[in-house]
Amino acid sequence: MQTNFRRVRLEDRLQAEPESRTRIPAGRLVSLDAYRGFVMLAMVSGGLGLARIAKDVYPESHIWRAIGYQADHVEWGGCGFWDLIQPSFMFIVGVAMPFSYAARRNHGASWLNLAFHALIRSLVLVLLGVFLYSFGYPNTHWIFKNVLAQIGLGYFFVFLLLELRWYWQLLAAFAILAGTWFAFDRYPILTPDEVAAKGVTGRWEYYRGYAAHWNKNTNFATEADRHFLNWFPRKKFEGKEVVANPYQQDDGYQTLNFVPSMSTMLFGVVAGVLLQSALGFGAKFAIVLVWGLAFLAAGMALDHTIWPEKCPLIGDPVPTIDAGYDRPFLERSWTVCPIVKKIWTPTWTIFSTGWTLLLLAGFYGVIEGIGWRAWAFPFVVVGLNSIAIYLLANTIGGWITENVARHTNWDWLNTWLEGPWLAPSRSGAGPFHEMRARIATLVVLWLFCFWLYRQRVFLKI
Repeated sequence: MQTNFRRVRLEDRLQAEPESRTRIPAGRLVSLDAYRGFVMLAMVSGGLGLARIAKDVYPESHIWRAIGYQADHVEWGGCGFWDLIQPSFMFIVGVAMPFSYAARRNHGASWLNLAFHALIRSLVLVLLGVFLYSFGYPNTHWIFKNVLAQIGLGYFFVFLLLELRWYWQLLAAFAILAGTWFAFDRYPILTPDEVAAKGVTGRWEYYRGYAAHWNKNTNFATEADRHFLNWFPRKKFEGKEVVANPYQQDDGYQTLNFVPSMSTMLFGVVAGVLLQSALGFGAKFAIVLVWGLAFLAAGMALDHTIWPEKCPLIGDPVPTIDAGYDRPFLERSWTVCPIVKKIWTPTWTIFSTGWTLLLLAGFYGVIEGIGWRAWAFPFVVVGLNSIAIYLLANTIGGWITENVARHTNWDWLNTWLEGPWLAPSRSGAGPFHEMRARIATLVVLWLFCFWLYRQRVFLKI
């Protein structure tokens, strides 16, 4: 892994020029670092165990169930806050690319040099993703649904488009989404007998009608993985090779998600080009805000199944929806294709980009526009070392959590936090035991990032 541990002056990394909003700022875009840090802290927090508390402790509380819904991935179609973490991270990667590309070009780097660096970075990210997914397996587990692997698979192709004008980048993003939609559209809808013959386990049917092209483990991307994943060596039992069977994946994520997610990064690139331009703050903020609202509205217009008939709650049964574009447009079941994060459908890409743009507008407006920066310091610390905290959380995060729980298991604290005025947990450990451990783990990881920050050490790939 190629890494650069660089010691730089803190002022050079964080200074901005609020008095000069009509030209490219000399310092870092602090709002982007803060946004990245916010996303990473959310990612490594594990939702603070809120979903489990809602399910196991307060199953009858509508408030808790609504909170739990936002702190976990939706089962298939739809969107909660937790589902927006990965697209936000990938979008931020895109926003940062024009800045890093321009900086390297200004320092005399040739295009070929930058292309080689982008290719190496892509390979490193893919291998890191495989490495993290191999924990607990006797051999290398060749699977590519990890967010790092997904970014790595698409990063180099996005790099190749950096020198195009923004409207060509935007056109390329929509062309990718159109191609993805067409591939799923052409793949036949399987009958229940065909589904059983392919070895699909668990629930797979979430849509009937035309939208069934995007059902779990019965779609084009799953079929592609059935061939692709078996190019790689698999662990053996009793001298027999175990064939990778994507039809038996519980989560439904697929390798080909990286193709439409390139559009997420390209939308970020276009936003980065805008923020890098000589437009004033007001124009930039307004454009990002309007784009966000437009993308959000477009996603909801293309898939009416995202419109809930009632507030979705964790634990509610997920209905099978009879949906498709052949139904009346004003019906809730009308859709071009359903919004499904786990297979990164085109409508999901557009819908989630709306939210990422609105989040970017919020951070950009408050930090770069109003000038309120002190509150964002904890996020900036993490944003400057996002790779470090991600790797730590996915390698020793569990070990940290176990030890934090072990060494904070004090009777007085348990009595105060988990007394009779709170509902008892089914595990007997108290309803907020997991939350307490995760918060403490988050504090430990943040302190390590703060130490790196104080040492002027920033891990880059």
